[in-house]
Amino acid sequence: MSALPLRATLPVREPRMALDPDRPFSGPTPLRRPYGVRRRKKSGVASLLAAAALRALFVVALPVVIVVWLLYSPYFLIREVEVDGGARVSAEWMRTNLEPLVGRHVLAVSLDGVRRRLSAHPWVASVELRRELPDRLRVSVIERQPVALVAGEDGLAFLDGEGQVIAPAPTAARYEKGHHVPTDLVIIHCRFPGPVPVQAALDLVAELRRAHPAWGVGTREVEILGDGEYRVTTAALPYPLLLEAGSVAPAVTSLQQMLPEIERRLPAVGEADLRSPRRLVIRPGAAAPNPSGTSPEQNRSRNQEG
Repeated sequence: MSALPLRATLPVREPRMALDPDRPFSGPTPLRRPYGVRRRKKSGVASLLAAAALRALFVVALPVVIVVWLLYSPYFLIREVEVDGGARVSAEWMRTNLEPLVGRHVLAVSLDGVRRRLSAHPWVASVELRRELPDRLRVSVIERQPVALVAGEDGLAFLDGEGQVIAPAPTAARYEKGHHVPTDLVIIHCRFPGPVPVQAALDLVAELRRAHPAWGVGTREVEILGDGEYRVTTAALPYPLLLEAGSVAPAVTSLQQMLPEIERRLPAVGEADLRSPRRLVIRPGAAAPNPSGTSPEQNRSRNQEG
């Protein structure tokens, strides 16, 4: 008898839940979302463009609003201008020239314009400005420093360290050559055009001061004769000295050695040419009364000092 083939028997899977035809199904299916889950809306191109426009408007409008507020707010109007003047540039003069700035906006004031306005004063070398928010402007000036006086056709004028004329001296109308003005500044005579070589003239005075302190300190006038040659008038001697820069010390030594003989032979000396230390040239002059009231012997002893 032949064996019959075995038929495989597969288990039947029970459904998870029975479907009730009388009641609608409310559970999750592949085609339905669970209950209570909100659907996420997809953003479109229009919403993206609107958000970008709002951000751009905020970035541009906020600075504009701030700038408009700064420029038109009365909170930033200048109420006070503090000035710091000097000996020749008075604070009153500065306040008078800066008075139109009061009431203007502190950020709208042109600092270069203020500098140009104050620089019109001949004694102003530079101007320092500082805004102090919200309503104050501080101004200070640095004055030019005179180092000498220059003699011209109109009288005396102050010179700065670069040889430029600053302003006329108060004693200019009363100055005459040979009549000293009451000032500690050396008077320089220069007949050459252009800036006055004031530093070279002052260097010669310093060289004379080292060689003979009394003669150097008493220097009142220096005339520029040429390249390195000067005529020096000092209160310590009744006659001028012709000197050459770089050889003042040996020339002064030679003159000191010859002074007794010079004063013995000549009643008056017009000038002493010391430009060549080995060859002194003494030019006689007209006898003049001694303004100091001292005797020749006293002058001789004073000249030999130092």
